[in-house]
Formats: sequence, structure tokens, C-alpha cells
Amino acid sequence: MGKVLVAGASGALGFEVLKLLKSRNIPGRALVHSSKAKEKVKPYTDDVFVADIRYPEQLENLCNDVDIVFSALGKSVSLFKPRLSDYDEIDFLGNKNILQQVKKSGVKRFIYTSIMGSDTAFHLKIAKVHKKIQNLVEQLPVGFTIIKPVGFYTGLHDLLIIGKRGFIPVAGSGTARTNSIHPRDLAEIVLDNLYQGPQYLEVGGPLTHSRNEMAEMIRKKTNARIIHFPVALIRAGLVPISLVTKSLADNINYFNYVTTHDMVAPAFGKITFQEYLDQLDLNELP
Repeated sequence: MGKVLVAGASGALGFEVLKLLKSRNIPGRALVHSSKAKEKVKPYTDDVFVADIRYPEQLENLCNDVDIVFSALGKSVSLFKPRLSDYDEIDFLGNKNILQQVKKSGVKRFIYTSIMGSDTAFHLKIAKVHKKIQNLVEQLPVGFTIIKPVGFYTGLHDLLIIGKRGFIPVAGSGTARTNSIHPRDLAEIVLDNLYQGPQYLEVGGPLTHSRNEMAEMIRKKTNARIIHFPVALIRAGLVPISLVTKSLADNINYFNYVTTHDMVAPAFGKITFQEYLDQLDLNELP
């Protein structure tokens, strides 16, 4: 059984994939960005590669003895983690550098986590960047699967963090629907497509809710007040914010889009959003 490289192994999805590989006795190599992240993944693999993915020289020999590469690599979409780097620098350049190593090695298959809307929502920076990465993946001389989730439950942590401060923001009417998925369930899908699968796979969670329904579940968890914000007001705020930090403006623009448009994909997994909230410890969030 060949070794699997997990890029972004300390993130929400990559970490779940790494744990599943360990449980199924599939050898894994973790690519992480820091010594702290290395300590996080060490219980699940002794094969840890620490590098700054922006610099290709640091990735030399990354894919040696690797048969399959899975990339969950990407900049956080959280409003509380804007980071100085942008999507081009982390998502595109990082994955591009990894793909160069894939081509130089004996890798047989590449699996990439994109986003639903990457082929249509080109006014969003994150969608443009993911489309650029998809174009590179499509040119690979090996088999590939591009998984497109509608979103993770962990991506809704921002609403819980704000809820701890007394209110829950909802963009527009709140009637847009989505079926986000738990990272653990999505990791199961990655493993199901590890050795073969379709080139493209849109993925959603087991239940579909409106943004109002999800906000109500979060309200019960946090005892906060739900406040609806006009979409026009959010858009107007993007201009001054982008003058200060373009990265944060990109994240707000993405948040505004996905929460005001239906984002529903075929249902997978078992863990519901309510079950996720029930087991979540608010004290672990800032």
C-alpha cells in the first residue's frame, strides 16, 4: 500500500484525513508549516515534512516514495484569521509548487479540495484562485479528483465567535440554503476516492438548512441576538476595508456571497450541524 502525502495536514480537513489514514494503517506523510503544527500531527505519523510552501526549494524531495497526494492546502476564510498572505500566495503558489514536485516524482494520483462555485463565481478572489489551481491539476499526467464541498461546519466558527460577543450577523434575508459538511465526513469521502474516483465531485452534508435556521441553532448555543444586515451595507463596507487589508475584504466578500446564495450539493455524511454544535466547547473558541 503506497504512501499518501497530506498537504495542509494540521488544518481542519487535512488533520481528519491524516487520522483516518492512521486508523486504516495507510502510511501517511504530513506536510505542515511550523514546529507547532508538527507536534499536532506527530501522534498520527512519524513522517512529517516541515516547509514554507511559498518557496519551492523547501519542497525538494517532498513526494519521494509517495503514491498519492491529497491537498487541503489553503488560506483560512475566517474573518478572524485574515493573515498577511493572500489566496494567490498561499492557495495558488503553494499548490503550484507542490504540483511541480508531483510531476518530478512517481506520484500516481492527486486529490485536491476546491470549493463549490469555483467555476462560476469569478468576482470572488477565492473562486478565481481555485479555478487557476484546477486548471493546473487538469494538466497533470496522472489521475486526479477535485472535490468541491459547499463549506465546512468549522467555517461557521466566526458566527459562534461573534455570538459569544452578543449577536449573530445574518446577511440579507437569511433565506439562502446550504448543506455544509463536517470535516470528518468529508475526510471519509477523500478516503473513498483515494485510489480512484470521478474527476469532479460536489459534496454537501446530510441536511439542508436556511441561513436563518442555522443562525437560530447558533442562537440557542450562544444565547446571542440575531441581527440581519443589508447586503448593500456589507458591500459598501468592502471598499474602505480593502484599503486597510485586502485579505480581510476578500474574506468578507466571500462570506457575503455564500450566505446570500443557495449553496447546496449532493448529500453525504452523517454528522448534522446540530450534532456538531452540541459537542462544540465554546470555551475553545476565542
